[in-house]
Amino acid sequence: MNRRKLIVMLTTVVILSLVVVALIAVQAATAQDVEPADAQAPTAQDVEAASINLPARWSYAAKFVCGSSDVIGAPPAEPDVKPGNYATKINIHNPNAQSVRVYKKVALALPEGTTPITPTKRVRTTLGPDYAVSINCKRIVELLHKDYPTLSLPPFIEGFLVIDAVPITSATALSELDVVAVYTAAPLSTAGAAMGMVSSIQVKEVPGRKVPAMTVP
Repeated sequence: MNRRKLIVMLTTVVILSLVVVALIAVQAATAQDVEPADAQAPTAQDVEAASINLPARWSYAAKFVCGSSDVIGAPPAEPDVKPGNYATKINIHNPNAQSVRVYKKVALALPEGTTPITPTKRVRTTLGPDYAVSINCKRIVELLHKDYPTLSLPPFIEGFLVIDAVPITSATALSELDVVAVYTAAPLSTAGAAMGMVSSIQVKEVPGRKVPAMTVP
């Protein structure tokens, strides 16, 4: 083998080696995880919904207890709850691969025999895939006062936050949500003020139910 052929062979080997290295680098870069673009982020603000036609959907009624009660009562006529300070936080998570419209309303539960209050108008939030949102007692009071600005609330309230999961398009299958309520309670001081130290906590999954299509106010 003469000198020229040897040089040609060595050059060919070097070029092939460089090509192989480049292909390996491209495959490695392609294999890396790429964070998906946030094309379906949830809306930042609730939108009040007027009279609407809700399709068949999953619905959730999350119980809430908010505020303080210092009523002791005389057995067997017990108060609504034992004296204490109570808080609720309701977490909503969208486990679906597509965005979901989440409608929320507050149904205040008043003692039997008193004049009931009409549930609030629904407000709508679009929740993107794998996004979550929480609603606490402060937000529940805000939703009540949005419909009833002059409503005077007692120190302790209870009721239900009703949550409806509506698909974005009619072609989308019914979308379930993860709804979990967190309840905490703390004792009151002798002066009737919240002491701030949590004495109990409960985490409860809120079951959903399929409900038919209907027109709601």
